[in-house]
Amino acid sequence: MNNIYNKFPESKNHWTHGNTLKTYHLILGLRIYQGLQEQELAKLEINHLQLDKGKIYVPSIKRTNKRTLELKPFQILPLHEYLLTERKSLQDEIEGNYLFHKKRLICGMSRIKKMINRYEPRLNNMAQIRASVITNWLQYYNLREVQYMAGHRFVSSTERYRTDNLEDLQKELEKYHPLK
Repeated sequence: MNNIYNKFPESKNHWTHGNTLKTYHLILGLRIYQGLQEQELAKLEINHLQLDKGKIYVPSIKRTNKRTLELKPFQILPLHEYLLTERKSLQDEIEGNYLFHKKRLICGMSRIKKMINRYEPRLNNMAQIRASVITNWLQYYNLREVQYMAGHRFVSSTERYRTDNLEDLQKELEKYHPLK
């Protein structure tokens, strides 16, 4: 995941304007490091950011619970710059106090995917990023912590992302196999 984030185009190119690329990079970072879904990104408001504490409040949506997540240190300054520059220039276009412009967010997801596919063609859809993030979290945190971080209402939703070591399962199978 770090590889996808670090390789993401930062410079202005034929795809889009430089400021828009920075916004896409922020969105990609929130998807990769906080595991946010498109609907959650659309509901984020400026007051949900707690940059001084390095946290972000994620409001609940139909299928997930609300939660407060840690921001990575390298995400804080770009988010602050976005609020001071790009977000202020879009003030008239953005309805309410939302962090991102909804129409641009929807269009941006397909553009972000196309940009990533240029150097990581194995990415089938953006939901695959969230699944990888949750699977990775399960290696470092306990099940209940990951349930909270992912916003899952039920622990069974989080358990689906568990990848048990196949070698351990094979050993267990050999241990109790009737033809042994």
